[in-house]
Amino acid sequence: MQQRSDHHPLLKGYVTVLRSLGLWTIPAKSWPVLSYPYLLYKIFVLLMISFLITTLYADAYTRNDDLLVVTDDGCIIAGLSVILIKLLSFQLNPDKVERMIDFVDKNIRALHEEGNPEHLKIWKYYVLRERVTIYSFGTIGMFLVFALMFLTTTEPGELPIRSRYPFDVGKSPVHELMFLYQGCVLTVSMLSILSMDNIVLTFCSQIFCRLEILKKNFVKSLEDENQKAANNDGKTPPVDFRENLLKCIKRHQEIIEFVQSLDNFFSPLMLAQLMASNVLICLTGFQAILSTSVAEALWLSPWELEKLTSISSLITIPLMRAKKPLKLTAGKFYVMSMEVFISVLSGSYSFFTLLNKMNESAN
Repeated sequence: MQQRSDHHPLLKGYVTVLRSLGLWTIPAKSWPVLSYPYLLYKIFVLLMISFLITTLYADAYTRNDDLLVVTDDGCIIAGLSVILIKLLSFQLNPDKVERMIDFVDKNIRALHEEGNPEHLKIWKYYVLRERVTIYSFGTIGMFLVFALMFLTTTEPGELPIRSRYPFDVGKSPVHELMFLYQGCVLTVSMLSILSMDNIVLTFCSQIFCRLEILKKNFVKSLEDENQKAANNDGKTPPVDFRENLLKCIKRHQEIIEFVQSLDNFFSPLMLAQLMASNVLICLTGFQAILSTSVAEALWLSPWELEKLTSISSLITIPLMRAKKPLKLTAGKFYVMSMEVFISVLSGSYSFFTLLNKMNESAN
């Protein structure tokens, strides 16, 4: 692995974070004797995450009669499982990720060595977009960890994350130690998923950047050809155009191969993340839909044993409200339902078709 440049410090930062968490490969220049402690450190971190997932499964199993508890546990299990799957994939295929990082770094290095102001301007624009996205999601992610650990309402002796352990966690100092354990697992999980996803984001951003530069190079080759043809009184232009065109085609082929490598590696991970996101949305939505069963439970209560005049308002008003289902909305404008989802897909495709037609007309 070659020495990487400092032109993209964020990319180096992601690797540094994962390496410090024991979730990357040890540097090649490190002492060989350090590889064994680092391997033990890596196994320890992965076991910490796996153990928390196991305790969540145990809690869901022992409380399977309470759907709210099961769905709460299911949301956290889905999120941590995706993180663990991604981490294992990175651990099993470190060379593939390193090669993709080296490819991106090599292109960034070549871009700066070329020194084309127009190309550098495009690159800086995409790096700025990366920074805005990364800092935004990073801030949100760490706030979620803080909120889950310190802002969650719990009973005395309970931990922020419901889980089942083979020992009593309500007594000191076990309670404090398990609180610290859950906080460490959540922090490590959040930092690792942010770093891994940001690596993918950097890959995609640099692909867009290279394609944008490639388009300008193709257009520039055509402009150079027209200029040279005009200078030669319509004669055949020099061979420079052919050479430039071949360079552009070669770079395009490199981008295609890189995208194929990226897709081959991350496609299963994206499928796992998509499925986990669907599970999270379904479980969260299910908790809201459970509110519709409140009306039935209220109706089945022994209200008929009371005097109707004194109990009527206490029954009818909550009953009318309970019959109105709780709904998840997007910005208070749309209800999160299958009908809205289908309409959004339809509208998105229509808008895409319109933009595509406008682009074809402009060209």
